[in-house]
Parts: sequence; C-alpha cells; structure tokens
Amino acid sequence: VIYVSDHGCALGHQGFWGKGNSTRPLNMYEVSIRVPLIMRWPRHLPAGRVVDRCVDHYDLFRALCEVAGIDLTQPDLAARRHPGRSLLPLAQGRDLPDWDDTHFGEYGDLRMIRTPRHKLVRRYPHGPDDLFDLQADPQEKTNLISDPAHAQLRRDLEARLDAFYVRHEDPAKSGLRVKELPRHNDGSEAWRDGLREAAGLQVY
Repeated sequence: VIYVSDHGCALGHQGFWGKGNSTRPLNMYEVSIRVPLIMRWPRHLPAGRVVDRCVDHYDLFRALCEVAGIDLTQPDLAARRHPGRSLLPLAQGRDLPDWDDTHFGEYGDLRMIRTPRHKLVRRYPHGPDDLFDLQADPQEKTNLISDPAHAQLRRDLEARLDAFYVRHEDPAKSGLRVKELPRHNDGSEAWRDGLREAAGLQVY
C-alpha cells in the first residue's frame, strides 16, 4: 500500500491558498512541492521506519518498476531517459551514502533545482527567478537571486538544472514549449492566462 499525493497545498502559508498554480508567477514553494509518502509492505519493509533522505516521484516510479520486475535498461524503455533511482533500498533500511538529495521539478515553463540547502526556481524565458537558502530562510521570504554574493551559486545551480533537462526532457513535450502544446484542460491554464507577462504583475 502506498499513500502519496501529486502536490502540496498551502492553507494560508506564504499568504495564499492552493498549490503551485495559485500564485502569479507560478511557484515552487516547499509547501507546494513537499508531499506525503507512506508505504506498507509486510515482510518486505520494516514497520515504523522513517527515511530522512530527499526522495521524489521519479524515485518512487523506479521502485515500483523494480518490484514489478520491469527492466528500465531494455532498449525500448531506456530510450525514455527515466530520471531518478529506486528508493526501495532506503525503505528497506539500507544506508546509501551516495544517495543524491538534489531534486528537480517542472511545472509548465517553470523549472526548479532543490538541494538540501538551496533552491533555484527559473521562469522561462525572462523570469522572475528565485533563489532561496532553505537553511537560513526556511519560509522562503528572502529572494537571493540578485545578490552578488550568491552569483556563483546561481550559475552553478543553473548549469546543473540545464544539464538535467538536456538529458531527460522530451523535446516534443518540453515544458518550455507549454504555450505551444495542445491545451489539456477545458478551462484556463495557469501558464496561458498572461498574468505573469502583464507588466510584471504578481498576484497572490
């Protein structure tokens, strides 16, 4: 049994209600991206274990494929360049010193890289972008994106973010092309409403 959700939900946190599309510009606040993950598998997973490493849906997908015996290295599947790593060993109680706690997210033309300490959010093509120190500023109140002292960090995170999507994105379905792709909702879509582009308007 696996209990999980696809996004977090703010209930007044950061001054808004809802998820990543509840603000303009769209957001990747912790309250929007952190989700519950509870797993139960008697005789396979130790009860009561709490894993304090950063995992995400990429890693859960790989774990499910591992349990189901699906070999993602087969040519027809490997071509899809699945990111992540199976979280099953962590859930089983094994220590993985080389586990990478850096994770990535994409929501329309918004992309994020999150390390245990920092988070960079890029809104393509022209921003506004965010850079937060999650240890010093867990509420994400201070945007360091224009701080000269963090310029090298910004460049390093941007390079890692770009490299991840060069490796894993499907160019035909890239989030950077979201305004060109077929509409998939009956109503308005957050990345098409034009509010972000309207004289830099920010709506919360």
